[in-house]
Amino acid sequence: MGKNFSFGFWNCAISPPGQNDPVDAEMVISAFEIIKSLFEEHALAIIFLCEINVNSFTLIEEMAKDIGVESIIANDSTPTGSKFDLACLYLPEHVQIEKGLTHIGRVGTSRIKVAQTFSVIFDKNEKPIHFLLSHWPSRLQDISKSFRNECSIGLRMGVVNLQENNESFILLGDYNDDPYSETIFDNLRATNDRSLVITSPDYWLYNPFWRTLYARSVFSLSDAKHDFGTCYSKANNRNSWSSFDQILFSGDFLKAGDYYINEENCKVISDEKYVKLIMSSDNNFDHLPIIGSISIS
Repeated sequence: MGKNFSFGFWNCAISPPGQNDPVDAEMVISAFEIIKSLFEEHALAIIFLCEINVNSFTLIEEMAKDIGVESIIANDSTPTGSKFDLACLYLPEHVQIEKGLTHIGRVGTSRIKVAQTFSVIFDKNEKPIHFLLSHWPSRLQDISKSFRNECSIGLRMGVVNLQENNESFILLGDYNDDPYSETIFDNLRATNDRSLVITSPDYWLYNPFWRTLYARSVFSLSDAKHDFGTCYSKANNRNSWSSFDQILFSGDFLKAGDYYINEENCKVISDEKYVKLIMSSDNNFDHLPIIGSISIS
């Protein structure tokens, strides 16, 4: 029986891209309390974050130190000046981590933020897993569809390189696209069809987060709501729930090897307290945390 390790991702919404407003210390504290509870309640070894900048990261970093959690910010700039808004927090007794390649794409004169690589070793295992963390452009931007398409093409190039070198890797983030979208399914080749992945692990990626497209409960007159997905919109002019937050596994996680997916623990953290929080108009939180899990042979 292998040893299990869980990791998380959360769009924490405390410093959205391009926002220059002073840090809302109260919201940062609220976000950290959620992060702390995720470590405690779900035995995380590491959590990746987006929508965080150097000012909010400084506050998070100080609070994390108090509970024995270390942190890394990934806020590299593109040639045109936009900054990545990514970070990770981890338990050093379980994880060794190194910030790696920053992936940047291009659309005309614009440079776009494709992904940031973190190479992670769990429990002093010799073989690293490469995590490629992304936060793709919001649908609120007119040109965002073209940007996300270019992000997916650029990220696929990175994926092919890792596959050709027989590396184990995991893609995760807020893609602002659903699992069936062209960017995820067609361009990244991420499917929920396990047989495809097992047959051609050097081509397909496995996406267990297709499950988030379905409601967690069936319809009833006494509870007439549709609660699926990872991201909640209060706009009322499109689907309230979307499945933008996903974790994609390289094909080797579905075969016997150094690591394999522990899919039972790959899920959206949809506890009632979190659902109520993101549906509330009293704060800016709009994404649920998600969790992936692997076992080491």
